[in-house]
Amino acid sequence: MRTSNGVGTEKSELMSLLFSTMKIIKENFKSQGVGGISFGQIKTLNFIEAKNNPSMKEVADELGVTPPSATSLIDSFVLHGLVKRLYGKEDRRTVKLALTTKGKSYLNEHYKDMAKKMENLISNLNKEQTKNFKEILEILLKNSKK
Repeated sequence: MRTSNGVGTEKSELMSLLFSTMKIIKENFKSQGVGGISFGQIKTLNFIEAKNNPSMKEVADELGVTPPSATSLIDSFVLHGLVKRLYGKEDRRTVKLALTTKGKSYLNEHYKDMAKKMENLISNLNKEQTKNFKEILEILLKNSKK
């Protein structure tokens, strides 16, 4: 059976569930906040830590924003002492980013808070459902890179 939008009923239902779930997750993290920090900010700090001194372009690419938008976010982190810029010795135009000690502590604290929120969202899933959910997310992520 096809719906009026030309998509099969089951696929349409899946899309609707996915959109609704994404909206709820986004609203949950946004409205409740995590110590005044957004999901995107946590993601950025985590990326800087995991990537080990990424460039501004790498951060912008990871976030799917323009370099000027990423610069604005990083400026805020620098202002609050969470991130430092590392300038190239040979070429000062080369700038890498690193978390400060304060930034690492801040990330660790807020990442735990965010993990607790995520835990609450999936708390009603049993072990098998959790495993299946993880596998499905991995497949979706893999397919998105094709």
